[in-house]
Amino acid sequence: MLSPNVATKVIENLAEVSEGSRPRRTTDLTVREIEILEMLYQGLRNAAIGDRLKISTCTVEAHVGNVISKLGAQNRTEAVQIALRDRIIR
Repeated sequence: MLSPNVATKVIENLAEVSEGSRPRRTTDLTVREIEILEMLYQGLRNAAIGDRLKISTCTVEAHVGNVISKLGAQNRTEAVQIALRDRIIR
């Protein structure tokens, strides 16, 4: 289930892109990856994220790796910084 906060952010980002603003990398990220970015921003570890989303730690690690790759980050901390800078998360 998608949290209302994440859904709102996805909709806001899509609306801004359609209005002609600078496109963001959000379109490269899945809804689940954005949700995981939010949880990384909250300081949650992979096991806690997995528990909340009812997915395995290995699946969380795969999502985190995808986020890092898609954002061109070196690690999860940098991925969160990029996401904040690009207003993918707030």
